[in-house]
Amino acid sequence: MNDANGQNDQQSAQTQYQSAPPQLPAKELWWSNFVNFRKLLMFSIIKYVYILGALGVTVFGLKTMFTRSSYYQIFGGFWAGLAILILGNLAWRLVSETIIVLFRIAEGVSNIEVKMR
Repeated sequence: MNDANGQNDQQSAQTQYQSAPPQLPAKELWWSNFVNFRKLLMFSIIKYVYILGALGVTVFGLKTMFTRSSYYQIFGGFWAGLAILILGNLAWRLVSETIIVLFRIAEGVSNIEVKMR
């Protein structure tokens, strides 16, 4: 490999790494990634969905705790509201984190796929 043949291999490897693939304009690249599902919109949206869901669970828990309606008494009133407030927010956080982890895994696989090309 130290002879001329080895030098040709090194030169071709250098040429291969020096030549970059043609770059698309940013707008076309974004559209292409969006259409081919390489750009995940839900990853950006899930943070806001989590906040809205946590507020909803909190309001429902507080409403259950302090409302004297027969509907809410079926659930147990104050203690059920407290359980909804604590366990509901914990469960909602767990679901949201699971969704975020799945999207990060998908994003990591997409990055690996792009690097392999």
